[in-house]
Amino acid sequence: MFCNNLDYDEKIVPRAIAVIRRLVEEGEISEARIDQSYRRIMALKLALKSRREKKSDPIK
Repeated sequence: MFCNNLDYDEKIVPRAIAVIRRLVEEGEISEARIDQSYRRIMALKLALKSRREKKSDPIK
């Protein structure tokens, strides 16, 4: 499991990639599911950015 840690772990990204690759290879998760999650996260980030920009724009 990966989560926000107070301690910096420089190996977290390679470990996460290895786990995800293994899960895909074993058929536990599909590439389509990863794509779906990526699109959901990017949509949320875009919505958050848009919301922040609206708050910081004095004209809106």
